[in-house]
Amino acid sequence: MECSKENVRNLEQLLESLIKMVGKANQKIDHLQTRVRQLEYLVKEQQLAPKGGPIRIYHLRPHEPTEEISL
Repeated sequence: MECSKENVRNLEQLLESLIKMVGKANQKIDHLQTRVRQLEYLVKEQQLAPKGGPIRIYHLRPHEPTEEISL
């Protein structure tokens, strides 16, 4: 079976497109994993915080509290 230059070019474009799609999917998965880790961290912090203690509001990075509000 012989491939024409046009078929080869189409296959190369398809491969490039698939590679880009996989890269974008990996970025989304990485972002989702980061958010899950942040949520896990916040849940652990709330479980360890004494009842009636300050409520912490966090930036995107879970280890940097921005503000504390006492109830």
